[in-house]
Amino acid sequence: MPAIGEIAREGAGVPQPPLLLRHLEAEHARVAAEAAISIGDGAVVATISNSSMVARVLRLARPSLVQVHVSGLSDEGYELVSALAAEDIAAAAVPVGSDSPAADLAVVGCDALFDDGGFVNRRGTADLVAAMAPRPTLVLGDRWRQVPGATPPGWPEADAFEVVPPRDTVRFVY
Repeated sequence: MPAIGEIAREGAGVPQPPLLLRHLEAEHARVAAEAAISIGDGAVVATISNSSMVARVLRLARPSLVQVHVSGLSDEGYELVSALAAEDIAAAAVPVGSDSPAADLAVVGCDALFDDGGFVNRRGTADLVAAMAPRPTLVLGDRWRQVPGATPPGWPEADAFEVVPPRDTVRFVY
């Protein structure tokens, strides 16, 4: 994933690597705080996967319900459901590909984001974003995930990741 390579390149030039970790943590805290403000009181949020950035935002925003889209019994999304429940945030697993009629917005992480508004995330994200329209989707990232240029037609490891094409309902927070 682009973020790992970018962080490694930047880290190689930093005289004190813990400083880079502090910058990474500060950026993630800023992104989470900004995204949490976008989630209104009493909101129902749809998400997919077990993104640490998404979990951080949900802990700050404390929506009334989080719908975690999962695929199969071993899906990592169940970990997010459990973690949120342990923090008294209502969460429920729903099948990937299900419409989220009760959700006010979606909040997802990304592994890469492109200049034209497309991004890469785990399989099932494109269906979630499409099902949410015209409701908004917040895509969380950081500067290390930015990839210059247009959204590509495909992505390596297509069995696990997919390209989500640009949509006017998507807003990046990074």
